[in-house]
Amino acid sequence: MAKNSNDDFRFRAQAILAVRHARALAEQLTSMPDVPIGDLPRSSLNATLRRLETGEVTEGRDLVVLETLEAGFAERMAAEITGSTVEARHIGYDEDGEIWAWETVPSYSPRGEKARALHSQLKRFLELRQDLLDHSAAERLAAQLLR
Repeated sequence: MAKNSNDDFRFRAQAILAVRHARALAEQLTSMPDVPIGDLPRSSLNATLRRLETGEVTEGRDLVVLETLEAGFAERMAAEITGSTVEARHIGYDEDGEIWAWETVPSYSPRGEKARALHSQLKRFLELRQDLLDHSAAERLAAQLLR
C-alpha cells in the first residue's frame, strides 16, 4: 500500500505543531517562579522542560509531570476565582435559525488568569501530543498488518 502524500504532509505538520507548542510551553514554565508541581521533585520538571525545549514531545516519563502540572493549574484557577459573569454562547443552528445558550464564566485574579492561560496551553499541547502518538501507533499497526 502506497503512502498518501497528503497523509505524510499532515503527519509532519502535526509533528511540527506539537514541537512548537512544547517549546512555547517550556519557555513559559521556565520563566515562571511558582510552577504548581505538587510533590514532584523540581529536577523532574527541569528534565521535562529540557526535553520539551529540544522537541522531544513523546517521552513517556514526561506524562506524569505534564498531568501534575495540569492538575496544579486547575487547582490554582479554582482558588483564584474572583466572581463570574453570564455570557451568551452560540451553540449551533436548527430549522428556526441560530441557537444560543447562557453560560456562567468565572472571572479570575491576575494570578488565576495566568494559570488559566497556561492550563489551556498545556491541555492543547497534551491533545497535540496524543494525536501524534495515536497517528504513530496507527502507522506501526498498519505496517504490521500489511506485511
